[in-house]
Amino acid sequence: MGLIALAVGNAYATQLLDDYSIISYMTDEESPIEIKDNNPISNGEYLTTEDESHAVKVDDGVTGYINNASVMTSGDGSYGISVDSQNKVLYISDSDIKTSGSVSDKENGGITASAVVSEFGGTIFMNGDNSVESGGAYSAGLLSQVNDSEKMVNNTRLETTDKTNIVTSGENAVGVLACSSPGESRTCVDAVDDEVSDSNSYEVISRADLKMNGGSITTNGINSYGAYANGKKAYINFRLCGT
Repeated sequence: MGLIALAVGNAYATQLLDDYSIISYMTDEESPIEIKDNNPISNGEYLTTEDESHAVKVDDGVTGYINNASVMTSGDGSYGISVDSQNKVLYISDSDIKTSGSVSDKENGGITASAVVSEFGGTIFMNGDNSVESGGAYSAGLLSQVNDSEKMVNNTRLETTDKTNIVTSGENAVGVLACSSPGESRTCVDAVDDEVSDSNSYEVISRADLKMNGGSITTNGINSYGAYANGKKAYINFRLCGT
């Protein structure tokens, strides 16, 4: 199995990643790979990153596919998977995603080290047998979030089918989190324990939807939640979900 990092590229294309490990470390050197067609990657390179650097990202206009991959990040504020606008879609199947960093710059509305994140109109579908782990404080296994900073019209979607098993071990962590929060903070989980209010004169106009069909959620940290819907337009739907 190769060791690679992925920044899915090439607008209006379909991208595919098969049988690779994507690893992100807390250093200051990078060697990213950009996928430009729909052929599986046949070789790979290491990616080393600083904090607030996500292992897998999808470019504008791209529908991406990840199959049988292992994704890991260790930096604070580093997502495993990031889909962050309304013209980006990612399909994940039979993969392992693990983050161990904590929230970055929490006092100033920092970023969590959540494992799988769809935000600001993005769409993620997970099928097959997936394993999701987050180890840091304030991190979520699955996170669907919107705020009013981008005025997105499209709803943010994160949906699992088949079997996705989620484990969190950090304090104030959440297994699955849907968040609709006025203001520009990306640390939605703050409101779970601190009731932090980050608001302005705008209204959140799109929804944060999270659907989990099958699988399990296990939380081990202090003040942690299996599932949490934060905000008027945050929605979580479970079907045939274990505990």
